[in-house]
Amino acid sequence: MELHRADALTYLGDTFTTFDAVYSVFGATWFTDPGLLLPMVHANLKPGGVFAFSQQPPG
Repeated sequence: MELHRADALTYLGDTFTTFDAVYSVFGATWFTDPGLLLPMVHANLKPGGVFAFSQQPPG
């Protein structure tokens, strides 16, 4: 496993790496516009790859 801590849009926009999985804990999916984030994650996933994330419930 290789972990990266960075701004998701910047990192995904600057890498040519494709991933088996992208995992975000209380981060990218909470603070980033999904209309920008989701296409970038999709573009950097290998076929059959998984985007897993968790975030706090609202409130």
